[in-house]
Amino acid sequence: MERPPKIETTLNIVKDLKAERVPIHGIGFQGHLGIQYDYPGDWANVMQRFADLGLEVAVTELDVRMVLPVTPEKLATQADYYRRALTDCLSVRACRELTVWGFTDLHSWVPGWFDGEGAATLMDENYAPKTRIQSPAVSEGPQVAPTTAPLLSLRTRGKALLSVKGRK
Repeated sequence: MERPPKIETTLNIVKDLKAERVPIHGIGFQGHLGIQYDYPGDWANVMQRFADLGLEVAVTELDVRMVLPVTPEKLATQADYYRRALTDCLSVRACRELTVWGFTDLHSWVPGWFDGEGAATLMDENYAPKTRIQSPAVSEGPQVAPTTAPLLSLRTRGKALLSVKGRK
């Protein structure tokens, strides 16, 4: 992750709280990523470190922005970032949820905050899927135990854009 001191500080706060018997059960990671920056390559490790403290983990706000205009290459990188985030979450048994922050670029918060940037969601302004994102971890087995409730599911026009079954 880009701010190791922040992670270490947060881990220490959690350890201190647990030592004082303060009930803390989970942690959420905002995932406002930009393809012009490196993907946080050790995100799964960071999630696992919190899980090792007995916490449930969630990615609470995932979007992946880019500098405009949109190109096929940028969309491919964006899809890779979404796939990697999903794979990272699924690789940590304690990761219970991945929430996409917005689903269409028509109503995205990104252009209002980042000048010249946007296209951060899974669907374009016309509600058309930009790409299908599938994590290899979805089909690899033991770390994902199917239940009736999805961990993450997004459908449009009757087609599954992204669907991952949750854990028991």
